[in-house]
Amino acid sequence: MFVALGAPGDLVEAEVVERHKKWERAEILRVLEPGPARVPAPCPYFGACGGCQWQHLSAEAQLEAKQRILRSALRRLAADVTVEPAAAAFGYRRRVKVHYAHGQVGFLARRSHKLVAIDRCLVLEPALQEQLDRVRGGLSGHGTHALSALEDLADPGEPPFRVTAHVFAQVGEAADRTLRRAVVEQVRGPRVLELFAGAGNFTRLLAGSLAVTAVDIDAQALALLRENAPAARAIGAPADQALRELLDRSERFDTVLLDPPRSGAAEILGELARLAPGRIVYVSCDPMTLARDAERLVARGYGVSWARGFDLMPQTFHIEAVLVLDRC
Repeated sequence: MFVALGAPGDLVEAEVVERHKKWERAEILRVLEPGPARVPAPCPYFGACGGCQWQHLSAEAQLEAKQRILRSALRRLAADVTVEPAAAAFGYRRRVKVHYAHGQVGFLARRSHKLVAIDRCLVLEPALQEQLDRVRGGLSGHGTHALSALEDLADPGEPPFRVTAHVFAQVGEAADRTLRRAVVEQVRGPRVLELFAGAGNFTRLLAGSLAVTAVDIDAQALALLRENAPAARAIGAPADQALRELLDRSERFDTVLLDPPRSGAAEILGELARLAPGRIVYVSCDPMTLARDAERLVARGYGVSWARGFDLMPQTFHIEAVLVLDRC
């Protein structure tokens, strides 16, 4: 049984709201005895707003839960995987997509398309909250609006990383810095293929010293990638098509770096194994699809040599993970 907004050790009165053959979902009616991990949620919208799921858990409990989830998913692949904690529990988001309707602006309710109007969001950077306050009165009708606090997300001394609010980029500065440093350290050259490269968050750090071929299907992201990493060879195509064309030309790579969407990369694993890079660095926002794809790569002759999790979004259940697989 899944109990929404429950905490480890809670004693609650709950009502089953959804029944399935193998599982049920329940909503808490009353917390009779709070567990040791439960803390007062600081946000007045928590519970109604669907943006955060774990504000009622202590920071320690959140990190422990994410580590347990990741270890469970990767239990057949890697032992004792750790999750890097976030630098800030609140005020970390530099990008956000808000919903608006009937003169109200906010986020969607938990498990619903109903709008929850908000005045202030505790996970937004102050500059992003100021942007939200400025645009609030100018949004008419209904829809979504993307906001970004910065146009250049590079740290001092790094190559530029220019983005718009309409292409994917990690939401938090400090956590993204930790992630990209870990990823770049695992890449082996000199020939690197990057799939699902986006606007070039990793590409720009690799293309200065390595021969990087970067692939993405999104035209806006690819235009930004060419600006952010002009030394890279950029290919605009679906990942499976690009892989087939590279195989047809008998191109070879020392490392393939991929950061696919939540659904994973099942459709390209055959071509990826045929390409036979010495190393695969797989970045994932879903531990289950990561484990599924990694197990299939292991069956094709790869072994896991490194694994790490990253808490990029405190107060939520989201986990980013990196798995390194070397050809046996």
